Amino acid sequence: MGQSSWGPTGFAIVGTDAQAVRLLGALHHRFASYTNLSFDSVRGNNRGAEITAL
Repeated sequence: MGQSSWGPTGFAIVGTDAQAVRLLGALHHRFASYTNLSFDSVRGNNRGAEITAL
């Protein structure tokens, strides 16, 4: 778990898609009354940046 340096964004790294689904469910349940929070599950991008000449 951690917090980004760009603002009020937290993150957690989990090992499998199933773990992510369980965590999202638990977070939605635990923080259901906080309408200003949102939770997403995303994959990492395991490659470097690509530069394209325009």
